[in-house]
Amino acid sequence: MLKAYVITGVSVDNARLNSLLSELGASSSSISAGVPLGLPVVETVLKEIRSADFIVVVVGAGGLSDNALIELGIAVAVSKTLALFVHESANVPVILSNFLYVKYRLIGDTAMRFGLDNIIRGLGHSIPPHPQESSSASGPLSGEIGIEMKAELEKFRLYLQDRRKHPSAN
Repeated sequence: MLKAYVITGVSVDNARLNSLLSELGASSSSISAGVPLGLPVVETVLKEIRSADFIVVVVGAGGLSDNALIELGIAVAVSKTLALFVHESANVPVILSNFLYVKYRLIGDTAMRFGLDNIIRGLGHSIPPHPQESSSASGPLSGEIGIEMKAELEKFRLYLQDRRKHPSAN
């Protein structure tokens, strides 16, 4: 099972996000789960990030706290794959402006689910089918916007595949 380390912004529903990750076949951890007694926080964060297969960063409507930015910096420093989601009403933090990200409306919405699905597949893992998946061409990812999103996510999937083949290039 894949392991995701979760970095969330102010007022993000971690329970719903953790549930979504579980549905997609990934376990999750975060500093909000607590730090074992006697261990420094930074040491715990570093250990958790290093042991994760990928990092999920969710910038809520209220942005990211200073602590979340430090966690993000650690994840970037150890070259972890990032799944970035920015709430539609939030500004993209400058530190994230050069990374691919997906705008979302609600935790677990189609855009977020599609983005995580592509990250997990890009890491070479399969995911359980979603109960609401259908073969019809209608739905939230149909039409012009859906086609653009699918094209961008396909580019991102190919980027992840390339990164797996050539990890030293990053």
